[in-house]
Amino acid sequence: MMVKHAFYQQNNGHLSYSPPKYLTPIAKTCWRKVVPFLEATNRVQRIDSMLVEQYCVQYQRISKCL
Repeated sequence: MMVKHAFYQQNNGHLSYSPPKYLTPIAKTCWRKVVPFLEATNRVQRIDSMLVEQYCVQYQRISKCL
């Protein structure tokens, strides 16, 4: 089965405002705060979502340490 659109072309090339389901609640909160800011800059694309996800996971890890 072929994918209809390449990953970076999904959602018109924009990041999804809803976080991935497998993130923890803290990481999801971070996602909901960071993505609108990034989308407002018009400098990120859907292909950058892995970097945003990693940032949110690292934020969650740091917050657990404090």
